[in-house]
Amino acid sequence: MKVAFVNQPWNPVVPPLQSPDSIAILTHKLALGLKPSAEVAVYGRSKFKVQNHRVDHLDYRLMPVIGDYLLLKAMAPWHRFRNAARPFFSSPLYYRGYIRQIARDLRRRHSDIVHIHTFSHFVHKIRTVCPEVKLVLHMHDNSLAFRAADLIESQLEGVDLVLGCSNFITNNIRIRYPELAERCETLFNGVDAYYFQGAAESAPPADNRPMRLLFVGRISPEKGVHVLIDAFKHVLRKYPRIQLDIIGPRWVAFKPFIDPLDKDLCLKKLNGFFEKPASYFQFLKDKLSPADDGKVNFIGAIPHHALLYYYRRSDILINPSLCEAFGMSLVEAMACRCPVIATRVGGMIDIISEGQNGVLVERDDPKALAEAILELLCNPERRQAMGIYGRQKILELFTWQRIADSLFEKYRRLLERQ
Repeated sequence: MKVAFVNQPWNPVVPPLQSPDSIAILTHKLALGLKPSAEVAVYGRSKFKVQNHRVDHLDYRLMPVIGDYLLLKAMAPWHRFRNAARPFFSSPLYYRGYIRQIARDLRRRHSDIVHIHTFSHFVHKIRTVCPEVKLVLHMHDNSLAFRAADLIESQLEGVDLVLGCSNFITNNIRIRYPELAERCETLFNGVDAYYFQGAAESAPPADNRPMRLLFVGRISPEKGVHVLIDAFKHVLRKYPRIQLDIIGPRWVAFKPFIDPLDKDLCLKKLNGFFEKPASYFQFLKDKLSPADDGKVNFIGAIPHHALLYYYRRSDILINPSLCEAFGMSLVEAMACRCPVIATRVGGMIDIISEGQNGVLVERDDPKALAEAILELLCNPERRQAMGIYGRQKILELFTWQRIADSLFEKYRRLLERQ
């Protein structure tokens, strides 16, 4: 079986990965899991020329995107005139050169299965050049639910399988495109449970050790970091020595990717930060008084493997996102026996069993989030029990090998169809 993964044209995909980019991590881990039973190639972008790398016995093929960058820059002034349900990033012109090069290479390689991340308009181009291949579209966001139905139906006419990274994503696609319902399945993201794990016999924390809270993710408005800081200021009143570590790059999302119709009221009131990305981080800093500032540590982006240290020393991992397709930090924290608190949105409800391995609260509610944090901080036995249950759930459902085995079985069924 020959399998090819087609990444988004901005993801750095060649290991070692220097930031916790969930799609790049997923691609590498799935490719490794498939390797014993399949020949795997991973496609990504380079800037100026074709590059080939061999890492972990996997082929990485990087296609230049400089021509696409120049075209996108030239067309940028016209983007705002497009219908929000027909955004430019879903048109055939978007990274046309990138996918054309990949399609030609796929034809030469005679791939059996091509696994495309997120970009639905790539399906038609690959189907045209490689009519015999089985095509898988893997959605890591909810964007298909907002696009014009006739546009997506035409793009997905040749797709053989649509994967959602959570039941939330998958079910929304089924509802929006009922004719695709039988071709839609869920494939969760996973975690390296043998790397991300708590110390086997860690001693109980010393009484004088400050409690630590942790956030891992992009510093972007939709991630709700401002809500977390507001909640943290309430928590400080009862636990004045507590610390909050905020880990992640200052990379503000492109608003049309997450709320293309601009109808989500929680996100709509943050539009100014999406339009001026640098202002969001300053907004977060301005929320902190001189006394608070020493309690909140903006650590920035770190290599993915370095997260283990922070998960192990934290008392609670918090994901306050206003929207979230999956919630990678939750499963990594659970693997380390760290209890989690998250908002009741998107794919995070697939991960958290309320009251067992974590707590769910309503989004954009600093008071409710603060109450949940305080309740867990004052109950160490409950935190420990949640950590143990969370680790068990990871081993049962979310290890990379389980996810890769599930994907291989989906591939096998596809190839058996005539």
